[in-house]
Amino acid sequence: MTLAGAFEAVLQALEELRACAGERLHWAVLHARPQGGEHVLAGRYEDGATEMLALAEEAEAAALRGEAAAGLGAALDLGGTAAALVALQRGVRGLSRRLHGLASPEAHAALQALAGSEEGRDWGPWARSVAEALGRCREPLARLEDRLAGAWEEWAELALAAAAEPRGARRPRAAGRGPPGTRPPGRGPSGRDTGAPASPAPGSSSGGQPHVE
Repeated sequence: MTLAGAFEAVLQALEELRACAGERLHWAVLHARPQGGEHVLAGRYEDGATEMLALAEEAEAAALRGEAAAGLGAALDLGGTAAALVALQRGVRGLSRRLHGLASPEAHAALQALAGSEEGRDWGPWARSVAEALGRCREPLARLEDRLAGAWEEWAELALAAAAEPRGARRPRAAGRGPPGTRPPGRGPSGRDTGAPASPAPGSSSGGQPHVE
């Protein structure tokens, strides 16, 4: 797989996770609650689902930048792809922390307690719907993390190959510099512009032979 292909795979996994966070989790949090009902857990899960959608959008933007820098119609930009991967990693880490926080044992116990309480008659279906949506988002997240690791591997292989390329034995001379032993045109010993042509170094003639008195 190419690096551009690895970014494309990440984008596909991101779309799956965003669909789960939006069409399942966010929908359940907002629309499965009792009519006109308010609960502290509902507010907490609404904030969490909304944040997941925002993080998914940020991660998608980073993945698109990485795909563009990976050489689609242009030369590969190792620096650009690295910056995109770092931003992407940050977004995916945020998604993982948010989802695991919403689906933690403590959070799950709170949902179960709500479903079994006196309010459970009204809030039980909501709590079960939210818990089911969280469970369905685990697999897309795991797939996203796996594909992001694959993108890092592709980048590392390219970076290693670039580092192993032999460099030129000589550095190109700076513009305006003559052969060894001569001063640049129009420059005196102090480096000031004299307006004179390039002069040979002491001890040599213009023909390159030693000067004999």
